[in-house]
Amino acid sequence: MRHGKKVMAGCQIISVFAVLLLAGCAGSKLFKPHEVKTQSEAGTVNVSVTLVAPWKEYVATLQPKFDLSPEKALEKVIPQTTVLEEKLIDALSLKAKVGLPQTSGLPQTSTTPGQLPADAAIPQQQDKKASDLPGLQAKDKSITREPMMEYTAAAALYQEIQVLNSYIKDASLKHNYQPYIVRLQVGLLPYARNQPYDVYITFTFFPYHEHGDEKGNIILKNEKAFVVPLLVTDNLEGMLKSRSTDTLRQIAFALSYMIQGIGGEVGLSKLREDLRSVIGMDFNSLMTVSRVTDSSIQVRLGAYLQPTAGNAMIPRNHFVTFLLMVPRQFVEEKGDTPQVMVVAKSVMRHSEKGKALAPGVSKAEQIQEMKKILKKYDQNCDPDDNNIGNLFRALYRNDYPGFYGALEKIKHRKHEKGQKDFEDWGEIPLLSIFARDIWLHCTEISQQDDFTAQSFDLPRPIKSALPNKQQTILLIDDGKEALTGRLYGGSRMESNRMSAWLNLRLKDGRSLFLMAKSMSVEPGGRDLILIFPSLKDCKIKDMELKEGFLEGATIDILYDVIDRWNPSTAEKETYGSILYQAKDKPDKPLLPPNFTIKTFLDSIIADDKGSGRLKLFLESKKENDKPLVDAVEITVSNAQVESAEPSDKAKLDPGKITVKGDTTLDLKLFNLIDGNKITIAAAGKKEGKPSGGPHADIVLTIRKASK
Repeated sequence: MRHGKKVMAGCQIISVFAVLLLAGCAGSKLFKPHEVKTQSEAGTVNVSVTLVAPWKEYVATLQPKFDLSPEKALEKVIPQTTVLEEKLIDALSLKAKVGLPQTSGLPQTSTTPGQLPADAAIPQQQDKKASDLPGLQAKDKSITREPMMEYTAAAALYQEIQVLNSYIKDASLKHNYQPYIVRLQVGLLPYARNQPYDVYITFTFFPYHEHGDEKGNIILKNEKAFVVPLLVTDNLEGMLKSRSTDTLRQIAFALSYMIQGIGGEVGLSKLREDLRSVIGMDFNSLMTVSRVTDSSIQVRLGAYLQPTAGNAMIPRNHFVTFLLMVPRQFVEEKGDTPQVMVVAKSVMRHSEKGKALAPGVSKAEQIQEMKKILKKYDQNCDPDDNNIGNLFRALYRNDYPGFYGALEKIKHRKHEKGQKDFEDWGEIPLLSIFARDIWLHCTEISQQDDFTAQSFDLPRPIKSALPNKQQTILLIDDGKEALTGRLYGGSRMESNRMSAWLNLRLKDGRSLFLMAKSMSVEPGGRDLILIFPSLKDCKIKDMELKEGFLEGATIDILYDVIDRWNPSTAEKETYGSILYQAKDKPDKPLLPPNFTIKTFLDSIIADDKGSGRLKLFLESKKENDKPLVDAVEITVSNAQVESAEPSDKAKLDPGKITVKGDTTLDLKLFNLIDGNKITIAAAGKKEGKPSGGPHADIVLTIRKASK
């Protein structure tokens, strides 16, 4: 009997030891994520279209110009990103003392608790800290790189940069398709903090024409689309982390007990010290865009690194920009405006487990919920599923008149006598009276779905056109080098696609053709400058040269549009009214500039303090792949320049700005007065000397920001 109790007591001691050991090994959880079961509980995804424009208008602006030499590429490859150091001390001390019961030798038997023997503990290690252990020193935290791999990686980086420098202008388009740049704003709105989910959204694009027939029915003519995720396809966050964890755990337990004459004392101590040190760069993908099918792309919105939750969704707007192509005939077809409907389906997945959340509210549940909403406004209404479907379709198409009409068509049950609902109206109320409120209810219900949609119009591209041929062209002869003329009123002209010649009639009836030495187009693509050889300098014997109209003379201009993706077209105009004027003192020839500077604005917005910003796009012309200018000097009139960025390419000097290399110049201006005009003049330099002619001035109107 006594033996069984001793065994039971021993088992109790061992059980307590086991529990304590498990408790000592378990650590506290560092992150506290908030998890849900369905997508409608997690949050909502909203989509809106913020930009649609013909691709051609953005090619020059979007093309990057990275300056990377082979030597710089060699310096940037295979960096050391992480240093890891880990040290550990683990010590365990256990002691156990048991005193058995002792019996005295007196006539009356008595039992006294056993006496405990002297301590017999497992010897412990001398006091030592993990940080005292030998490890990496500062001089040890570096590694060398294998030369072949290093040069191969540098070559790959250099080649990739060269491709990036031309991948916009050489984008993969399609024959006989009109390309557009489209930008979406994707709003992610989680309902709670610290939710560890990545969001996957699939977008599909459906071009269509919408028109009505004789009976008033809406007819859709659908077309196919091609989408290319060419722009901003990845967004990464990087966090330089220096993480050091020094953990010290110690468990001490003492148990003294007396069980039926058994004396015992048990001591357990557990000492564990961890020292880990990691220094490196953590990368996390915040957005990735990839193609799924010809008309579909998928966007992954990654959860952010959060110190309290690990990976977590945060409320934020993301922007997705891509290339959308539709048939050219579809865009140019006269009549109804070409439109595109974008449909998006979102899925939320656990950022570590990859498991998708259950879909949100089903279509059937949305219909039932919408019916309940309608009955709150009119208990006698009797909507069917088709009525509710018409409401949602009008909502997705942003068709409020159609939504209003769909409410009017919902049937009502027979009005019961004595019913007091809405008695102040004096009649059975129509749901359309509350159309705006119901629209908001419908919008809120639609957010519970994992689908969303929006339609947008496609702007028709503006075609290039030569100036009006009815105008008179004034040709000014400097008598030495140049015969200069100017034409006005063209549209989106590009000088590199044009050629011109002057047709002169000689005395004997023959014709003499003089090709233009140069052609340049003013900013905006509307005005054209032609430069021919000087007629005085040519000394044409068979022609009587005098000021006034040149009888029988014409100027022919050929505009040849060579497009690798569409059939080439050519436009030719003949201008028959030519007025000749000679200068007694010839001026310097009006040479074309060897660079281009432009802005897409015609005004600059000034704030209440008279400050504003202006972006100028600067690009030098090249000959044999070498720039014709190495610097451009810019002056600004009627405004003061506070700063010019980027500072490594733009130098702000008194009265001028010197810019070296192709760049997007960001100017911060002050002393702007509403209604005044500022003038921006620019001239090219090569090795400190003028190169080419001056650029045409850019004139902008100052406008005060609206409140």
